[in-house]
Amino acid sequence: MIRSSLDFLRRRNKYLRNNKQFERINQYLNQIILAGAMLILSVVIGIVGFMTVGGYHLMDAFYMTVITISTVGYGEIQPLDFWGRMFASFLILTNLGIFSYAITVLSRFVLEGDLRKLLADYKIYHY
Repeated sequence: MIRSSLDFLRRRNKYLRNNKQFERINQYLNQIILAGAMLILSVVIGIVGFMTVGGYHLMDAFYMTVITISTVGYGEIQPLDFWGRMFASFLILTNLGIFSYAITVLSRFVLEGDLRKLLADYKIYHY
């Protein structure tokens, strides 16, 4: 009876310890998903914005969004008016924040060792 109770307590403590680790990794994964969703949303907003403000077609608006977000700066397909330049500026500043957030989350996930723990757990449970 005492032995089975001790085994139960050991298993429970091991589960709780692993559960805290799972919660931490789950929090990081949620932040990574949030960063990806914000990036996709900003691309959609960029496409709609360039179609509305600049009068671009879908593929031209997508191209303008990509070169604006990536800060490549090849130049506009068509010249932008005042509101088009304001929208492009807003898109650049917004995406600098989004990329900073994504890089921070990913680097914390890797540098704090949680990626290694996640891959080790995956290897243990799936092989």
